[in-house]
Amino acid sequence: GHCLWPRRSGFAGMAAADGADAASDIRIGDRVRDKSGNRATVRYLGPVATSKSADAVYVGVEWDAEGRGKNDGSVVTDAGETVRYFECEPGMGSFLKAKLVDRGVNLVSALEEKYVDSTQGGGEVIAESGEAVEVILVGEDEARRRQQLHRLWNVALLSKGVSRIDADTVASAAPSLVELDLSSNLLCRWTDIAALGAGAPKLRTLNLSGNAMSRPTPADAASLAATPLARLGVLVLSGCGVTVSDLLVLRPAAAFPALRELHLASNCIRGIEASEPGAAAAQPADKSAAPSAAEPTERETADQLAAALPRLETLNLSGNALTSWSHVWRLSRLPSLQRLILAGNALTEAAYGPSLAAAWPLPAELPQEKASEYSLRVATRLYPCETAVEAAPTPAAAAAAAAAAAAAAGGGGGGGGSGVRRGPRGAPSRGCARASGCSGFGSCRAPTPQAGGPRPDRVCPTCGRTPCR
Repeated sequence: GHCLWPRRSGFAGMAAADGADAASDIRIGDRVRDKSGNRATVRYLGPVATSKSADAVYVGVEWDAEGRGKNDGSVVTDAGETVRYFECEPGMGSFLKAKLVDRGVNLVSALEEKYVDSTQGGGEVIAESGEAVEVILVGEDEARRRQQLHRLWNVALLSKGVSRIDADTVASAAPSLVELDLSSNLLCRWTDIAALGAGAPKLRTLNLSGNAMSRPTPADAASLAATPLARLGVLVLSGCGVTVSDLLVLRPAAAFPALRELHLASNCIRGIEASEPGAAAAQPADKSAAPSAAEPTERETADQLAAALPRLETLNLSGNALTSWSHVWRLSRLPSLQRLILAGNALTEAAYGPSLAAAWPLPAELPQEKASEYSLRVATRLYPCETAVEAAPTPAAAAAAAAAAAAAAGGGGGGGGSGVRRGPRGAPSRGCARASGCSGFGSCRAPTPQAGGPRPDRVCPTCGRTPCR
């Protein structure tokens, strides 16, 4: 349900629009809106078979909102013939007259509309007739406008219809931008984002959430690398449909060299996938196409991510469609990662399988019978999740636990320096003894008579605690 996204594509340039001045500046792939503010993506420009005028040019759009449209990109003629112009889900497509489509505004126009005081300079004088006549001082008004924009550093332009950014006008009008929120606008081209690198060199925080960004290409990566957002530390791409492989195509180490916080929430990300081994190559235009024969290994994927995001400290992947811990594990090589947010992902797998074993071998000093316990501890410590995960003790682990229990019973738990159990890195295990399968790592996972029941009912028979998540 939460992964309904308009399909993204590249741009096919200007479509034929004979005799339609209103559609002359609209391109296939543009983001537009109607008079009510409903947003859509342009999928077709041209005549429609059911139109009364053969020369009329219509804009075929795919709406963001499900059920907003009237068709699936096709029309049915009076003769019963179905003519298709583009494809989308039923009830998501419409054909509109060009004059009903709003292509949006540029960034500086939106800034002026919201932040510039519309009060004109000047005043009133009394004419010979005795009437008050307003006098507008144009030079003074222009100076006031420039001064107001030049002082702006923290800007929020939510749902203002911003669809394009020009580097020169931004540099001239608002060169002091540090924090910019462009959520829920009509941006879709990465070249517009590259324009911010030249026009707003001081920018440190950029929020693009809710903009349906197009599929990035190597040309987009080159544009971003040519004018990088050198100081950008926080980038929000939530609800933009941007996947991890899309991000790698953009070469973020060059485009956003100072990036330390990245938000990719609610982007329908189903896996942590990389581009072709050894390089962030362009992805195919059709995401449903068969994968390349040269699929990158998990270790290659992890290495690409580490090289692409060397300074990243916080990564937000909440609200996506991740299900396998093996994909999450690929993030473990990010050298600076301190905070990983996975809320809202139905993660169910925590096994240390053959593919993980090949990519991340167990420590040499760890006995093989401890493999399951080791992988479970690492997974739950590094990637806490509300999903309950249980690991059955191996026979060797059960025997060792029984021996530890017998030793504890014989020793009486008094002195001898053995009264405090130690967990990982020497931390006290909060009184848990290594008995009856209790891990002794501050996360009791003991088999009990209620072994098949709900997790909150399970109590460690040794320490009397409810197992930790």
